[in-house]
Amino acid sequence: MHVLETEERVILTTKKELAPLLKRYAQGTSNILSQAAVETLAIIAYKQPITRVEIEQIRGVQVSGAVQRLTAYRLIEEKGRVDGPGRPILYGTTPYFLDYFGLKSLKDLPDIQEMEYSSDEEAPLDLFFDEMNEKE
Repeated sequence: MHVLETEERVILTTKKELAPLLKRYAQGTSNILSQAAVETLAIIAYKQPITRVEIEQIRGVQVSGAVQRLTAYRLIEEKGRVDGPGRPILYGTTPYFLDYFGLKSLKDLPDIQEMEYSSDEEAPLDLFFDEMNEKE
């Protein structure tokens, strides 16, 4: 057994050495998240509590399928409702989210400011720029 400590509780888990054996038993079950689901989960983790409409405004596409999948995987849950027209659901991450990603609290999420490029850093390369020039 291995003890995993989070902000509010202690969890008993299996040892990492047993992961290959457990993966063999779990074959056939798919728990891989799509890129859309991962992006949606990141928005919820950093902006929670947040409504589906607000997530869609950030992503620019509909996210109801991703929200349903994340709810089914117990990574997000309803945190309440907005006190306004339609009373939309507010979503946030679950304690299972913290366990799944090995976080003690949401404070352990990477800092968004560190991930963004500052004005004095070099901009990321456009991977398709060379391809487009070759075609011309």
